Amino acid sequence: MSFMYPAGWARERLLTSKVLDRLSERIPGFKRHEPEGRMLVNVAINDFKNYVRSMPPSPSVDHQEYADYWAERWLDKWRERVKLVLRAQDAHVFAKHERLVKETSYLWSRFPYLSEAVELVVDALISVSELCFTNLLAESTLRGELYRYKQTYKSDEEALRKLQGNPLAVVKSAIYRAKSLKHVKGPLVWLRVDENIWRTSTGKIIERPREGEDE
Repeated sequence: MSFMYPAGWARERLLTSKVLDRLSERIPGFKRHEPEGRMLVNVAINDFKNYVRSMPPSPSVDHQEYADYWAERWLDKWRERVKLVLRAQDAHVFAKHERLVKETSYLWSRFPYLSEAVELVVDALISVSELCFTNLLAESTLRGELYRYKQTYKSDEEALRKLQGNPLAVVKSAIYRAKSLKHVKGPLVWLRVDENIWRTSTGKIIERPREGEDE
């Protein structure tokens, strides 16, 4: 079955609703209105909106098929790329990220056309099927390139002058690095959670539905 889409906002709302329904079916105990459920919903919706923007469906595509296709791939990527950790675990990973944010804050806040740059990196991630936590991965990738960029100059101010003259060079490097993530195995996102989360839907997302439950 195929049909024409309504207006853009209505299409997005309809597709998002179908995606959330699909996640509810595929994640054991998923409750979208509880705190950790809302977190999961926010990540999924942002990722889905990025996907629709980057790879819009044709006007005649079936809503359910489009939503199902994305939801299955997103869940697979969550299982592959997201690692849930307790507060005391993997502290070095969080410390490294916090240091990256701090070291790049000056250039980040002054980056020309920042939102457009992040979108381009998001598109690069999606092009290699990195569909989960796309905003976070895009930001981290771009910040990583900014950090490498600033190391070649004596001060943040000098780095900013050069950056403003040719921001596309950094964006191109970030796009290349984003696409290279397809060769990286294992987690890319570490998510710090409360111990109780292990027993909720977020903790159970690694479980695949038993045969016959996805009908």
